[in-house]
Amino acid sequence: MWTYTTTITDRPRLALSRLGEHLRTLVRILGAALFLSACTSTSIASDLRRVDELSRGLSTPGTRGNLADIRPLREVEELLRRPLDENTALRIALLNHRPLRARLLSLGIARGQLIQAGLMANPRVEVELLPERDSAVELRAEYSLTSLLLRPLRRKVASEALARERLSAAAAIVALGYEVRRAFYALQAAELRQAKAKENVAAFAASREAAQSLFDAGNLPQITLSAQVAAHERAKAELALFELAVVASREEMQRLMGLHGEHTGWQSHGALASAPPALETVEHAERRALQVNLELRALRRQLNVLARSTGLVRASGSLPDIEIDVHSLYARREGSESLAAGRDWRWGAGLSLSVPLFDRKQGTRRAYEAEFDATFVRYEGLAIDLRSRIRESLARLRSTHARALHYQDVIVPSQRKVREETLLQYNAMQASVFQLVQARREEFAAESAYIDSLRAYWSAKAEVDAWLAGAFLRAVDPAAAAAGDEEKRDEGEQG
Repeated sequence: MWTYTTTITDRPRLALSRLGEHLRTLVRILGAALFLSACTSTSIASDLRRVDELSRGLSTPGTRGNLADIRPLREVEELLRRPLDENTALRIALLNHRPLRARLLSLGIARGQLIQAGLMANPRVEVELLPERDSAVELRAEYSLTSLLLRPLRRKVASEALARERLSAAAAIVALGYEVRRAFYALQAAELRQAKAKENVAAFAASREAAQSLFDAGNLPQITLSAQVAAHERAKAELALFELAVVASREEMQRLMGLHGEHTGWQSHGALASAPPALETVEHAERRALQVNLELRALRRQLNVLARSTGLVRASGSLPDIEIDVHSLYARREGSESLAAGRDWRWGAGLSLSVPLFDRKQGTRRAYEAEFDATFVRYEGLAIDLRSRIRESLARLRSTHARALHYQDVIVPSQRKVREETLLQYNAMQASVFQLVQARREEFAAESAYIDSLRAYWSAKAEVDAWLAGAFLRAVDPAAAAAGDEEKRDEGEQG
């Protein structure tokens, strides 16, 4: 940079008059900017309210209690005193999930950067004692006009960055809502399967006792007794797996709700609801998902950040670095030849600027342009991916709903009818106890598959709801995968 400096002396009266007017105007401008800077709020309360609106009314931490307090909030403790349903578990997770709370606290970073971007540069004041032989004190105040001119551009960049962080935080809330619902459905299904498995073990225990009595009486061969013993032990092993599934599901809920220690003794309330007779029609699902998706909106904000950052760099690289200064010299009175005649204050002003001939921020501007291009391609890919995933989720919802209804209306009632008819034949001494137990075993298998289908349906429903609320779900739904494995297992057994 080349630097050029000019100075306005205090000798011409007209120059002094105009200088005074310019200084008063500059002071008014600086005062207004200082006032606006002071008015910028340092609290993230407004950001949390905006995040709450973006996440479609899901309450966020911060509206009550202290976000910096990592202990369970009082509201969480009150909610844990009664059995938890799906909505209560979600409320606890929103209040107490540490990663989410950390994500919301991070809004303060973007808020602080916005505050900093709006601040004015500090003036520089110099005081020199006896700088010259005929003067006593020299005062100088300097200020950068270029920093003041670029301040609106810096604020716009920081404002877009804060809006992007709000959208990302709202996306995290919606994604957490889906994870809590999915995990709660998994817990309900695991508890229901465990209860059915206990009934199944009791039935096989009765069959084993009957077989042992007949064997002891000499009316049953050893191979039949061994088959009943093996069936009973296999049912007990299956029960152990179901008990482990309950523990795993509870621990996943513990992690999502941020609970530990004495707060882990909660109980769930309610069972999986039946599948509705018909699905609600989702009109223009792809278009709606594209419009409301929070990650896409956050990427659009990121594109704005990069575009405005490019403009800021271009402006800062094109503008000269302009500094003005006002200086005063307490020196020998004008016109006198000696210090004995007295001293007075003499005023002047200066202007210095650096000419941007070589360094015009070309490299930084090129980096921002490349990042903008890459982000735009990433935005397009995310939009294409979203369309595909919402179509897949809708297909999964229709498939799991049809499967759940088929089990609910056809398979389970038919299997229950087989068990009831076998019981009638057993009472009429036309069927053995082993046939009755086998019918009960087949009924248990059908009920277990029905529970899996319900879990898969409600998880798929939560998945579609999350898409339409703005979430971007990248993981394959484990409930649907479990349902698919169950179907393959059933086909293998039938084969």
